[in-house]
Amino acid sequence: MPDYEPSTGLPLYSNWLDHTSPPSVEGLDLLSPYLFTHRGYNFTVGETDPQYIDSLQSFEIQETDIFLVSYPKSGTIWTQQILVQVVEAAYPESSGTDQSSTNLEKMPWLEYPDTHPEHPRPAPRLFISHLPPNLLPASLNTKRPKVQPPSPDIELLEHV
Repeated sequence: MPDYEPSTGLPLYSNWLDHTSPPSVEGLDLLSPYLFTHRGYNFTVGETDPQYIDSLQSFEIQETDIFLVSYPKSGTIWTQQILVQVVEAAYPESSGTDQSSTNLEKMPWLEYPDTHPEHPRPAPRLFISHLPPNLLPASLNTKRPKVQPPSPDIELLEHV
């Protein structure tokens, strides 16, 4: 898995893009040196793996969890910033992170295991994802956390 830039929390891709320490590709259905396919969807090599994606089906969801699930390029990061600020304003005692932490630490990507903090925030937990509904945790249908579904209208507006 890639290392992360301490100041931004963003992955440092150079350690595997320059092939000095490539991620394991054993057992992956590779589309290119950087992409693999799993259950009909494309993922970045080194960011996640099929076993982790499949393990999300048993991910323990709490009723207070908040999920932002959206299409790529549909205002996801903008909405993430708003959700983090709203939740921190509503629950200042349970933010679980300090002011210098990044949105990646406050609201990790569900499909990328390296973005999950060592000490998860107390309820309400925040998660962000571009996963399609059939790859999201199965308990989303029974626990009923707060979910912001993708909006094709917003996606169209972003590209007009």
